[in-house]
Amino acid sequence: MKGKLVLLSILVFVFSLFLCNSVFADWHKLTQEERDNFIIQRAYGDQDKFVGESCKEWVRTVIKSASKKAVIIPPTITPKDSCWYNSPNITIATKKLCAVQIGHVLQMDLARSRFPHTAIVIGKGLYGLVLIEANWDRTPADGTDAYVRRRYVSFTTFNNQVESFTAYNIL
Repeated sequence: MKGKLVLLSILVFVFSLFLCNSVFADWHKLTQEERDNFIIQRAYGDQDKFVGESCKEWVRTVIKSASKKAVIIPPTITPKDSCWYNSPNITIATKKLCAVQIGHVLQMDLARSRFPHTAIVIGKGLYGLVLIEANWDRTPADGTDAYVRRRYVSFTTFNNQVESFTAYNIL
């Protein structure tokens, strides 16, 4: 009986790998919601872990991994900016806070920092957003002590802390 359970477990594992790989056969044929879900699930895999990367590099790693290397997000235009260089794999979703949605990647120009900040939106409520991000607040901006954490930010706090932002869809 124990041998059959082990064999069944192995078969289920192999089938799930096959299914997962067939889903990834063409990242660009997935719906936006499917792509967002893969990115969010990959990001959750790092929650509360030390990643040793700045916020932007961590998001770049998450997207590259979630898309099986189909997408690499572009650099930020200037060191303190809320926009990325153009790329065929991204599109601007919005620059309006009320239109930000789960799955958007935010590039923010922070009011009291000389560095921009990048995060993934994993939740939205009536009064704020839930972000998953590396290197926020308690760690240096260079990523030498970068942990991935979830954080709720009210719309009021967001407006006070962020000079400008761009929300991106990853295509």
